[in-house]
Amino acid sequence: MSFSFIGIQPKSSAEIIDTHFVKLIGSIDSLENKVSENRPVAQKQFYYTLSRKNYKYIEAVVEYVSPFFAKYYINGPPLKKHDIENGNKVFEPHGFQLIESFFFTGDTSLSKEEIVYEIKLLKESIIQTRKKYKSVVPRNEQYFDMVQMELVRIISLNINGYDCAITKENIKESTYVFDGMAEILEGIKEVRMKSPSLPVFKKLISDSKKYLFLNKEYETFNRLYFIINYVKPLYSLLHKIRSELKLSNTPVNYAINFNESNLFGEAFFNRHFFSVNIADSANIKPQAELGKNLFFDPLLSGNNKRACASCHQPQFAFSDTIAKNQEYNQTGQLKRNTPSLLNVMYQKNFFYDGRSLQLEDQVSDVLHAKNEMNSMPEEVIKKLKQSDDYKHLFKKAFKGQRDTAITFYGVLKAISEFEKTLTSMNSKFDKYLNGNKNALDQNAINGYNIFSGKALCGSCHFLPLFNGLVPPVFNDNEFEVIGTLAGPDIKEVDSDSGRVLITKKNIHTFSFKTPGIRNIEATFPYMHNGAFRTIDQVIEFYNKGGGSVAKQKINHQTLPFDSLQLSPKEKDEIKSFLMSLSDNSYKNIAPKKLPQINDPVLNKRKIGGEY
Repeated sequence: MSFSFIGIQPKSSAEIIDTHFVKLIGSIDSLENKVSENRPVAQKQFYYTLSRKNYKYIEAVVEYVSPFFAKYYINGPPLKKHDIENGNKVFEPHGFQLIESFFFTGDTSLSKEEIVYEIKLLKESIIQTRKKYKSVVPRNEQYFDMVQMELVRIISLNINGYDCAITKENIKESTYVFDGMAEILEGIKEVRMKSPSLPVFKKLISDSKKYLFLNKEYETFNRLYFIINYVKPLYSLLHKIRSELKLSNTPVNYAINFNESNLFGEAFFNRHFFSVNIADSANIKPQAELGKNLFFDPLLSGNNKRACASCHQPQFAFSDTIAKNQEYNQTGQLKRNTPSLLNVMYQKNFFYDGRSLQLEDQVSDVLHAKNEMNSMPEEVIKKLKQSDDYKHLFKKAFKGQRDTAITFYGVLKAISEFEKTLTSMNSKFDKYLNGNKNALDQNAINGYNIFSGKALCGSCHFLPLFNGLVPPVFNDNEFEVIGTLAGPDIKEVDSDSGRVLITKKNIHTFSFKTPGIRNIEATFPYMHNGAFRTIDQVIEFYNKGGGSVAKQKINHQTLPFDSLQLSPKEKDEIKSFLMSLSDNSYKNIAPKKLPQINDPVLNKRKIGGEY
């Protein structure tokens, strides 16, 4: 005879998550009632805050299951949005961050009925997300994906002011996120039964929450200490538990490489995610080597005097030191400042206006542009075919493919593969993040905390790339309207209208892609127009509220403040942090000589071009 003990069975992850969905819908419903009944603002604030708490418990799930609803209807920035992949539609701001302004700023621009509508829309978005979640039935490895992505989201977005911009409850809210993550993992039966690391994980979650509770002031929170001592160990433990359960990775081409246990380590990114053809992995090294020669070879220009490296110079982090470089004919200036190419592979849009979606397209655009390289594909191919060296390089790079015969696509592909090798993730800041406690001084540490806290820089220049590619999905490049001035002492907005020329949407007037700021020490002058010569000028521009100091009104400005009110010490500390993002490993990369051409005149061409 056998007996079985019937007791209270632990809830599954699915049951736990659905319970939180129900609580969230209920608290939003209560908020709606309080607004409808004209209750005191304190009651509305209470139920708004409760709804935020309930949301944070399952933020990882909502963002994973329904990123579209999360961005446009639940918790996106309170700004109008337009993305080319959604056609012509311009999305009005909706969700928590818009509703927050009604109850915590005294905003009276909307009627009661309009506010109720926004709350109903939020509730319906949550209801639809719940339905989608219940229809999906995530596998165990997907729950791990959710939690690992959420850890990245916490330190790259949540505690850096990307949401909760008004109440500044970001640190406190992160404790709810940690609770939610722990519940999700403990709800997986295999984790409870088979993982010896679960108690260690739970203890570290508890310690993390304690640190957050004791250090909940947004502006003074030590983000780097929190990342290094709590979040990175948690991320590593998640990887260990995943291994203990022998879980395979989800067969999705994510930006994050879930095989890497070191958060922001050398192999953190899945490089294939950022390539157009993820199956094209053959001969990448010889293609990049060919691309390096082509990049520095003025043979690609119409007059054999200008190369890609003429403007993208290695010693200046593949930018230059000119506000606007000269045009091909040397009689005028190009429209915009030369951007750095370092970490260009970690982008989804190219050029300041984001008009290209592929690196190959970006290269082609520059080569064809009459005011830049003024190239004709057939002329480029004709010149390359005069070189036995180039014939050999193409044959080696495209072995078994039609491009061995030298094609224009082969030129574009090779240069793009070279540009993908231009990664820069070995600065003093990176070394500190990966365990070298002597890599940063206290000024730089303070500077990062101000950068990501009080100054709100980290809500546009996201950790770890410090460009506008939004973590943890890294599939969405941000474009901002900051009102860049024509010069440091000129109170006129620069006349370049930016992305609106591409999208034809008024919300993109004066909008430009958020650039990367790694190696900022070498990439002066700054902004799309090269208006500011020094880092100090840039910091002061933002400190004064960006383009809000201009004489004309700027519509749709995305800077959420009038003045940062930074002290001289705080400005110096931000600068110290920015200088810590320098990485000099790229400087001596130019080839020693160029491939020979069967033409004595062309063989005299200069490596990197003449101008």
